[in-house]
Amino acid sequence: MCRIVTLGYALAVAAVASAASSSLASSTIQGPASTRTTALSVTTSLAPTGQPACAIAGSAALAYLSANPDSKTLSLLSELLADEFTVQKPLISAELAYNCLQSVPNEPAPALQILQAIAPFVEFQSTLAYLKNPPPGYLFPPVDVVGGLAKIATNVAAGAYISEYDFQTDIQALLISAKDDHLSFDGDATSVFSFTRAINLVSVSVDGSQIPQVFAAGMFFISDALQQLF
Repeated sequence: MCRIVTLGYALAVAAVASAASSSLASSTIQGPASTRTTALSVTTSLAPTGQPACAIAGSAALAYLSANPDSKTLSLLSELLADEFTVQKPLISAELAYNCLQSVPNEPAPALQILQAIAPFVEFQSTLAYLKNPPPGYLFPPVDVVGGLAKIATNVAAGAYISEYDFQTDIQALLISAKDDHLSFDGDATSVFSFTRAINLVSVSVDGSQIPQVFAAGMFFISDALQQLF
């Protein structure tokens, strides 16, 4: 398993809920002490209101926690050690969270350090050659993981990434394209917030032959249960 993790920016619950801060902490790559690299601290840009985007998100998270005190039952340490699906977290609008993420600039030097730290882990992936030149019958497009990381590095050096979030989502998307759940990247910028819908969606063929359609999961299962009854 190659699970690449970065820590930093905001280890608190969504939207820097532990403090409405206008700056984000340094970013550290997990690994042996001799290989850890730490990025510089960065300060968020101002939102259209004149306030830092992450401060607005943090204020919204604190307001949610104040209105929903049961969401504050776990400390930060408890949350980090607990199963993420059992932890109550503050809810804020996706727009506020996205604005916060986009306000954190990409710093080229630390970004290149992240890529350098990832490379040795990726080299352990045993399917790299098959992914680049898949055999007949492979169901997905070929992907050059090593070449993709090199391209991202080129983009970093050229200043193509405005935000750290865009940089890290490119790494994440590249590794996802390998279609191997054991090869993943959890960046700090991509882990601060969890985006979710108010409803779950399912893609189902209504009779097993027709092209699958998208349904609201709750309504689909209710409808299916009623059909089973009647």
